[in-house]
Amino acid sequence: MGHWQIQPAGQPARLHIRTLLELLGPTLTAVVLGASSTAQLLSWARGTRIPRTATRRAAIALDIARTAARDTDSATLRAWFRGKNPGLGDVSPARAILTGLPLSNATAPP
Repeated sequence: MGHWQIQPAGQPARLHIRTLLELLGPTLTAVVLGASSTAQLLSWARGTRIPRTATRRAAIALDIARTAARDTDSATLRAWFRGKNPGLGDVSPARAILTGLPLSNATAPP
């Protein structure tokens, strides 16, 4: 089972979002961060004001994505974020991050 914690962010949230865009793509990143559209997400990546909740979600998602990306290809990583996770009661990790569910019991990506 995976156990992830938020690591101190050494970079601004907009850079977290840019990295997530590379790892997860725009649609999945928008879902995870709670953006109303990919256009809104892209404006955050350019530096417009990012809601505090989206900043926190970005830090959590980026920590997980970076950890998992070491051993997982991008297609598997994206599928893991979207898929049902038995350790989360069959809620997807993307939905768990969006709704603030703890990820401590999440099953790690294959």
